[in-house]
Amino acid sequence: MSDVYSQNDNPTNPYSQFSDGTNAVYKLTQDILDKKKAELAKGFDAIEAAPGFIQAKNPMKLNTCLRGAAFYIKSDMEAISKGLAEDRSNAAFAKTREVAQKLGELGAHGRAKNWPQCDKDYAEVQSLISEWKRMVAF
Repeated sequence: MSDVYSQNDNPTNPYSQFSDGTNAVYKLTQDILDKKKAELAKGFDAIEAAPGFIQAKNPMKLNTCLRGAAFYIKSDMEAISKGLAEDRSNAAFAKTREVAQKLGELGAHGRAKNWPQCDKDYAEVQSLISEWKRMVAF
């Protein structure tokens, strides 16, 4: 066998991570999207606490706030951006990556105790989220 990964080249296996998704067991439905929207709203609410932690100069609380929300925010925004058509090539999907990157930068600047930059990062995060919300009519 020349390619050790050739055993994974079965595009019809619904359980394979390498399949093309035509017979996938998991399909994104409107119910799942609605749950992700509700979960995302909670994540956005969690981020609203960040300015208080920045003003209090509390890097640990800021980090905890962002870590708890950031993972779900990214995955939920990606799912909502893709929609039921699962289109990863749209502008809203790309905007999701920008939001995730800026959240990471906010966390890094908080850990470095660079509070003026944290204020700027938070404003940029809110701006990016607002743009994304307009793109997907959230």
